[in-house]
Amino acid sequence: RPYIRVMDGNNSTLFRHYADEGENQLEAAFDQGYLNIEDKICFEIYQYGDSNVMDYTVELSVVEVADHYEPNNRFKEAKTIPVGQTTSAYLFPKGDRDYYRIDVDKPGDLDIKVSSKDPLVRPGVRILTAENATFQNWVIADEGSNEVELSREVIAVMYVIEVHHHGDNYASLKDYKLDIKLTPSNDPYEPNDSFANATEIELNRPINATIFRKGDRDYYMFRINNPCD
Repeated sequence: RPYIRVMDGNNSTLFRHYADEGENQLEAAFDQGYLNIEDKICFEIYQYGDSNVMDYTVELSVVEVADHYEPNNRFKEAKTIPVGQTTSAYLFPKGDRDYYRIDVDKPGDLDIKVSSKDPLVRPGVRILTAENATFQNWVIADEGSNEVELSREVIAVMYVIEVHHHGDNYASLKDYKLDIKLTPSNDPYEPNDSFANATEIELNRPINATIFRKGDRDYYMFRINNPCD
């Protein structure tokens, strides 16, 4: 009845498991947790209860998590992705945070959705500014849900999106999908939200514009070439 204990390089236990009673074979799997690449991992094997002698065979295998955006678990490591595409990545290992940079070329409504096929994943997402300040605070999936959505009015600047698992206590071997969509406001007279940026328009010609985003002010200037009422 074999028993296995997995340890890090400081002899701290990461994982332990033993075969069911009457069984002489044990299969065990664990993720790296908070370990980093090149950290040393040790394991101990013995007969449960030290009550017998045995010959044994050990097979080790690694399931690679092919996350093409790593390393991106810090703000300064944010990977640039285009708006309008679906990005697939992993929340692995435990405590993983994924940062993505997006360049918004027009003001509009930004819709973000994070979803996973892993029922144990509870994703969260927020939006940061280029200065690493919170633009949109965390929106977390409801308990028992594995997808989350948010919508926010944005202007034409760079933003950073941060994704994590709520609680940072789970690592998934199934990828998640990050969908980003921008619905532009299409105001041809912007930027004109200050007196200094007033847009020049012609008399007797109607214009179509948008009050977007909240708090938007539109300034226009026109020229009078002749005396008039």
